[in-house]
Amino acid sequence: MSILILCAGSPGRWSGIEMHCLSLSKGLKKLGYDVYIGCHKDGYVKKQAVALGLKTKNIRIANAVDILGLIKVAKAVYDAQIKYVVINYGRDYWPIIILSKMLNIKSIVIRHQMNRLKNKTNRLLNRYAGKVVAVSNAVRDVLLKSDIAYEKVAVIHNGIDIERFNPDRVNVNDVRAELGIKDGEILIGTACRLKKEKGVYELLEAFNILYKQNNANIRLMYVGDGPEMVGLKERSVELNLISKILLLGYRDDMEKLYAAMDVFVLSSTSYESFGLVIAEAMAMKTPVVATATGGVCEIIEHNRNGLLVDIKDVVSLANSIERLIKDKELYNKFIMAGRKMVEERFTQEKMATAFVKCLVVE
Repeated sequence: MSILILCAGSPGRWSGIEMHCLSLSKGLKKLGYDVYIGCHKDGYVKKQAVALGLKTKNIRIANAVDILGLIKVAKAVYDAQIKYVVINYGRDYWPIIILSKMLNIKSIVIRHQMNRLKNKTNRLLNRYAGKVVAVSNAVRDVLLKSDIAYEKVAVIHNGIDIERFNPDRVNVNDVRAELGIKDGEILIGTACRLKKEKGVYELLEAFNILYKQNNANIRLMYVGDGPEMVGLKERSVELNLISKILLLGYRDDMEKLYAAMDVFVLSSTSYESFGLVIAEAMAMKTPVVATATGGVCEIIEHNRNGLLVDIKDVVSLANSIERLIKDKELYNKFIMAGRKMVEERFTQEKMATAFVKCLVVE
């Protein structure tokens, strides 16, 4: 059975959605399905897909009325004898679902966002989508409040490749040396799209608090691109911290960077649908501090496998990071519990197996 997973955004786009597309595609391929990723021919997704040995179709959908993009989707469906098309971006719901009906194939929507849908879109999904997959219970609750039918919704948590995200396969000393991290320095890190709602400034302010509290041996690393790259540099200069900050931009070797971190932080100030980077960090046995928002609370159990803090509470964020730095017993408890939870609940195989149940063979 052939499946087309659409991830046809701009070439520079890279977020949890794109990571999910690649992971799901690889998981379905392992189960024997013929999977294609519809993506921009020059984008990050294409590059990663090729590296993973996944098949792609060169598709770019600029907007909901991109006729050329829809023609490319139709051609891919015809050429590869696609039976299911998977839709990830909200702006693609209407054109792709309608096109799927015209082509007599099934459509499955994966909902990655926490915002409520418009009434017209609700009716479209209820009537024509095969399934609406929520990446967390938090997303499911929003869908149900939007009046998506209960039987239409399936919750399938994001899954990661635990073979790739395996701490035993990384030489931490080599990675830290490459990054310029000295012996004895504590590296705090985050990985996200650098935008305000990811709490990137709150993390910087928390780091400033820690630094001023006689923690001169700490460093802070941001991994990812985004509109706040320049702003973070400027604020780091204002705080006289620029020598302590690493702004790496986009990287495709995240498993190495997680392993190099002493503490991983996700300080989002808006609702997170899941928090895939948290699961990746936990798989690499890196302890996590995160804001208690949305699907994050389905990964982290406070004081059991990580620490949760309130949104925008920079003092609590700083204190929680310091607690992990100084409490080795708690640190070791979290790294073991985190890896175990990922192995039990958030693997690529579990995600793909659950997704197959959404495929109704006519």
